[in-house]
Amino acid sequence: EQGFVGCRIGSVMTSWVLLLFAFSCAAEPVFVGNLGVLPGSQLNPEVFYEISNNAPGYEGTRQSFRGEWFEVLSAPIRIRHASVFWETMDPVPLPSYIVSRYALTGSAAMAITGWEADVVRKSSFGIDESVPCYHIYNHHHTIYLMGEGVHLSHLEHSGVHGQFKFTADDEFVKQQQQWHNGIPLVQAFNQNNGNEHRQTYHALPPQAVQPIVRPARLLLHPMFLNTVNPADPKKPGGPLPKSADARVRNNSTKRTFNALAECPCTTRTRKVQPNGNSSTGTLDGRVFVTDCRQPPLTTIGNEHNPTCAVGTYLGGLLCCQDKNVLLDSDQTQSDIVDEVFLKLRFYFKDYFPKTDLPAFHLEWSLTGCIPGEIPGNPRLCKRIEYDVPAAPDGVPPEKAVHDITSVWTLRDMLHHACDRATDPYCADPGPAEKRGLFMLMAGAHCHAPACMEAELRNANTGEVLCHIKARFGTGDRAKDERDYLWMPPCQWGWQEKNLRKPPLLALNTNLTSTIRYNATSAHPGVMAIWQFRAAYPDVAEAVGVISLQSTAEAIPQSAKSVALRVLAYTVAAPTLLVSAAGLAWARSCHRRQQIDNYAEVEAPH
Repeated sequence: EQGFVGCRIGSVMTSWVLLLFAFSCAAEPVFVGNLGVLPGSQLNPEVFYEISNNAPGYEGTRQSFRGEWFEVLSAPIRIRHASVFWETMDPVPLPSYIVSRYALTGSAAMAITGWEADVVRKSSFGIDESVPCYHIYNHHHTIYLMGEGVHLSHLEHSGVHGQFKFTADDEFVKQQQQWHNGIPLVQAFNQNNGNEHRQTYHALPPQAVQPIVRPARLLLHPMFLNTVNPADPKKPGGPLPKSADARVRNNSTKRTFNALAECPCTTRTRKVQPNGNSSTGTLDGRVFVTDCRQPPLTTIGNEHNPTCAVGTYLGGLLCCQDKNVLLDSDQTQSDIVDEVFLKLRFYFKDYFPKTDLPAFHLEWSLTGCIPGEIPGNPRLCKRIEYDVPAAPDGVPPEKAVHDITSVWTLRDMLHHACDRATDPYCADPGPAEKRGLFMLMAGAHCHAPACMEAELRNANTGEVLCHIKARFGTGDRAKDERDYLWMPPCQWGWQEKNLRKPPLLALNTNLTSTIRYNATSAHPGVMAIWQFRAAYPDVAEAVGVISLQSTAEAIPQSAKSVALRVLAYTVAAPTLLVSAAGLAWARSCHRRQQIDNYAEVEAPH
């Protein structure tokens, strides 16, 4: 009897598996974007992730993520009202199951395919609740995944951005070279890392990854500001220093966007004008570094931008150091202290060197330089912010616009003096000398509430490579805050129909970009930065993405559809016959059991 029961169960299960396989083969495959993770299961399920340069016919396509995922919560970040938290936090261990999975010598490396971020606080029930950005404003953060045996060896904090340098234990480096030669031990995740971080899409196109050997810890360097309204935390608003209050003309902006987020200088700020001991002056005891460059690198150098001199410096990073109070000395600072966490979800898979395409980071500020967190490049600078001056009185609001423009070459963003293993920003021009680089992603970082749009062009050809319009929230709830923005990036790929093919750019390609801000009122300390992910053509060819492109283009779409259907039904037909035989076998088993037991039993479905 047990044998007959096993025969019935086994044959029915086999038949259903074969039927499911048959129907899946008979259906024409549909290639749609990054559907490894359903939108509802995102860290931020309410966010509609999108890009700015979909292929024609795919405008408005919702993007999602691929692979497995794990989450990491930062240590608590405690910030008093109207003050700044800007510290390098102690590394946080990754989940133990992740560490153990990749810890063995010779095991696969991890390949990060995307990530999401949120700022949360714990409810009275211990549940993570998203924090509105008018409570805690993320000016920017830098995020690093560190492999086992990797250490932060040096941090030079210039008051602008930190320059991180990593080292690795000799034994760990030896193992890395033996088993994972060329795979990084540290990875950085700094694309769209300002207050736009929650709603902006952070994922690489298919086959592009950020690989890392034996991931073990997370290092965070956040710059958060507490801008909560002490009188009514449920609504935006709150006290402002006189310098910021005087700049805010637009009533709607004054009601919703909190100008503390622009890091205003206050009466607490100590400025010393240039004298015989200093050619530039000092601010709060620090030497004021001008570093305002000239055209064609940037247009702010010849417009006498207020950020270029200590006497006219109105606000920005230098007035927003760790623990600074952003109110005037005669204003009372509320005792409200908020405790929040940066919550991160990383999407990943095992790294396969023969099929996965490593992508690396490039960055450029329209102030004419490489941002200060990327050491080693001769284009490095310490002035990555500038002011948007208010338009003259009488200028119509629709014409009150301030532009910043920069012209540079692709080569300007690369540098030889780097170690790919321990430098997460390593971008060596050597492998790109002959064939250039493929652009895979381009994101624009600019500031609320005034940033309007960003455009990137190939100056040699005039081609628009990327055009991004700022998106703004419409209400008061977290991730939809009125007057706070996000910037859908541009993304390119070879496999997905909704992605345009990646542009291939030579190192001597001249790039030009303009980023526009609304200038109905002044805005100090804004930024205009492009953050890219790129790949070497030789590597792309080695892992097959270029051949995939040429093969796909060589077969007409109609012919591909017919070929897929013929192949599917060729496989499906015998599978259906086998399934029918399996069902007959199951029924035969069932009848034999009926005869032996002299009982009427309902036939299995």
